Amino acid sequence: MEEILSYEDFKEELKQRVQEQADGYNAVERRIEMNNGVYQEKLICESKEDNLVPAVPLKTLYSVYLQIGIDALVEMVVKIFTYRYQVDNERVIDVWEKAKNYLSVELLNAEWNQEWLKSVPHMRMFNFALVVRVGIWVEENDRRATCTVTNKIMEKWGIGEKELFDSALINFQKEEFELRPIGEVMNELQPNLLEDEQEDDDIRMYMLTNKQMWKGSVGMMRLDLLGKLAEKEQSDLYIFPSSIHECVLIPVNGVDMTLEELQKMVQEINESIVPEEERLDNVVYYYRRTPGKIEIAENLQN
Repeated sequence: MEEILSYEDFKEELKQRVQEQADGYNAVERRIEMNNGVYQEKLICESKEDNLVPAVPLKTLYSVYLQIGIDALVEMVVKIFTYRYQVDNERVIDVWEKAKNYLSVELLNAEWNQEWLKSVPHMRMFNFALVVRVGIWVEENDRRATCTVTNKIMEKWGIGEKELFDSALINFQKEEFELRPIGEVMNELQPNLLEDEQEDDDIRMYMLTNKQMWKGSVGMMRLDLLGKLAEKEQSDLYIFPSSIHECVLIPVNGVDMTLEELQKMVQEINESIVPEEERLDNVVYYYRRTPGKIEIAENLQN
C-alpha cells in the first residue's frame, strides 16, 4: 500500500514529477493573493513562450491525490499544463476604443478588500465594491481570460472613472444571465441529487449567475431581472449574496422565517460551505417590487 504523503512532502513530490515530464515550462509553487485578502498556494506552469498559463490550487490537488494517488494526479496535471497560450493582451489593453467593448463588472466585499481597492477604480454599492474587468482573451467555446482594471490601466487609457463605468455598465446591461430554480441547477451538476418534484410547501429558491457561472453575483444589480421574477412570483424578494459567483433569490411570500433566522443562515452557510476567498457578504438583501429597488434587509426594520 502506498504511503500517504504529508501536504508538504506532496508538494515537493508533485513539482518534481511534473517537472520531469515538462515540455518547455517550469512547474513552480507560488503564493497568490486572492479575493478578500486570502492567499492561496498554487502550482503554476511558467513558460517563456506563453503568458496565459494554468495555475492550480495545491490544496485542491492534495485532496485529489488522496482519492486517486500520485501517478494519476501527475498525469492529470501534465495534461492541464498543455493548455498554454501566447496572448497579445497589449492589443486590447493599450487601446481604449477597443478595450471598452470587452469590459465587464464584478462585485466584491468592500470592507474585506479595502487595501487592494486602493489601487483599483471602484464604485461603492451597499457593502459592495463594483470593479471593472477587461477581457484579454476569448475563444468561441467561451473560454476566457480577464484582468481587473487598475488605476494604472485607466491612466494608460487616458480616461476617468465616469467614462470607465459608463462603458462597463452599458455592457453589463447587455450581458446574459441565467435565473433558474436552484433545484434544476443542482440536478444538472449532480443528477438525482434532489427530488424531481418540488413540494408545494418547499421554499422556492432561484439561482442568478452569468453563463460562465464565474463572478456572476453581480447579476443581483440587474433590476430588470429581479423585477421579472418578482412579477412572476407576485412577491418581493430576499437576496442571499451566497458567493462572488452567484446569488440566491427567494420570494418573500414563501418564507416562514424571521429575518434574524435568515441572517443567521446566510452567515452559517458562508462559514461552513463557501471558501473564504469566494465570500461576498454576510447579510440578507431585499428587493421591493415597488418602487423596484434593492435595500439591506435589516434596514427595513429601522
